[in-house]
Amino acid sequence: MHPSSEIFIKLPSTLTQQQTSRSTLSQGKQGSRSSHHPAAAQAPDEGALMTLAETLKEHSVDHEMWIEQPENIATCIALRPYPKDQVHQYLKKFKLLK
Repeated sequence: MHPSSEIFIKLPSTLTQQQTSRSTLSQGKQGSRSSHHPAAAQAPDEGALMTLAETLKEHSVDHEMWIEQPENIATCIALRPYPKDQVHQYLKKFKLLK
């Protein structure tokens, strides 16, 4: 991986392919969709992103990993909307981007 590459973690504010999740749907029904804020955080390198993906998988946090082709480099993880208190512990070490 190139040292200047940027690796991102995206926390979307909209429903995606995982929109069938009960908690995501119930949040939408409660009208709290306006309280969802998209955010992006930066991982220091691809290794940190891969470690995060494993941690999220171990804790059953719905996410998708983007792999750039043809380089086969992990560049982004996207999570479905979650209440902050459910995912903050996994993401707090990453720099939040403005």
